[in-house]
Amino acid sequence: MFAFVVPLLDQREDAPICIVHFAFSHLEFSMSVATEICTGVVGTIVLWVMSGAMAMALGLLMCVGSLSPYAGVRLAFRAGVNITRGVPTSLLVIAAGMGMLRLPYIPTLPTLFPGTPSAFQHVAWGVMLALALGSAGHLAEIFCAAYAALGRARLEQATALGLSRFGQLLVLAHEAAAIAIPPTGARLVHHLHNTAFAALFPITELFGTVQGLANATFRVFQLTAIGSLIYIALSSCLWLLARLIEAAPGLSVTTIAEGVPTNDGESAIRSAG
Repeated sequence: MFAFVVPLLDQREDAPICIVHFAFSHLEFSMSVATEICTGVVGTIVLWVMSGAMAMALGLLMCVGSLSPYAGVRLAFRAGVNITRGVPTSLLVIAAGMGMLRLPYIPTLPTLFPGTPSAFQHVAWGVMLALALGSAGHLAEIFCAAYAALGRARLEQATALGLSRFGQLLVLAHEAAAIAIPPTGARLVHHLHNTAFAALFPITELFGTVQGLANATFRVFQLTAIGSLIYIALSSCLWLLARLIEAAPGLSVTTIAEGVPTNDGESAIRSAG
C-alpha cells in the first residue's frame, strides 16, 4: 500500500507529515478492525459454549427419555429427537429470532452476549435456544448409540453388581463415554459453524462481524482468510480437548470392548457403591 502512496506524496512539500499521518490512520484503522473481530470471536465463543452445553443437556435428557420403559414417554421423546433432527437449524434460528424480535425488550435478562446491544439480548437468548435444539437430537442419537454399543452382556454385568440405579448409570456412563466422545466432538465442531446463523439478526458474532467489515472495507479476501483461520483455531481447540479426554485412563474403547476392568472403572464402581 505504501508503494502506491509514497510516490504521490513525494510531489508535496509536507510529504513527511502526510506519510506519518497516513501511517497512524492506517494503524488506527487496523486496531479498530482487530477490536471488532475480537469482540465477534468472544461473542461466538459465548454463543457456542452456552448453546452447546444446553444441547448436550437436552440430548442427554432425550436419550434417557428414549430409553424409558414406558411406551408413552419413549414415543414422546423419540418424536422430539426426530423433529429436532429433521428441521434445519437455520429454520429454527429464523423462527426463534423472528419470534423474539416481536417481543418487547426484557430488562430482567442478564447481558450475556458481548457486543450485542441490550435491546437485542433477548433475541440472542432465543437464537441460543434454537441452536441448542438444532443439535440436541443429533447428540441424543450419539448418546443412545454409545449406550447400545455396550452390549446386553455389559448391561447385565452392571445390574449384577448390586448397585443402585444411579450407581449403574455412573458405571455405564463412564464406559459409554469412550464411544460417545469422538462423534460428540465432531458434532460440536459442526455446532460451532451453526453459530454463523446468528448473523441473520443484530447479534455480535464472528461471521457477521467479518461480513460487515468486508462490506465496509472491500477487503473480502483478507477478512475471509482471517475469519477462516479463527474458525479453524476454535475447531482445533475442541478437537484437542476431545483427544485429551479420549486419552484419559480407563476411556479406551478397546479396553471396554474386551471387558477388562480398569483401575478407573473399578474406582467408579467403588464410588458408585
